[in-house]
Amino acid sequence: MGRILIFILVALAVIWAPMIDRFPGLFAYLQQTFAYVTPPLVAVFLLGLYTRIGARAALYGTFCGHGVSVLAFVGSLAGWHDVHFYDRRRIVVCRGGGGLRRVACHPGYA
Repeated sequence: MGRILIFILVALAVIWAPMIDRFPGLFAYLQQTFAYVTPPLVAVFLLGLYTRIGARAALYGTFCGHGVSVLAFVGSLAGWHDVHFYDRRRIVVCRGGGGLRRVACHPGYA
């Protein structure tokens, strides 16, 4: 079973390798990929840290979150939407005074 899984993963990697050429660089590819992979894991971790969820709920949440991330990633590659993995405006947001407020914005970034 392990050899079959490795063969399938290697075949997927060979098929996916030309897609990396569509990105401006390897670092940009890695950052955008991590931007889609990390949020479901962090969400499940924080839910498990602060609430009492079971292992099955965590597993389903992770699978559903990664499914949504795959759809968003494919949509980004297809040009349906444009999601940046970092904030270009340099806005600092603080909580205080009963809500969120923008504290500073670097004027050189749009």
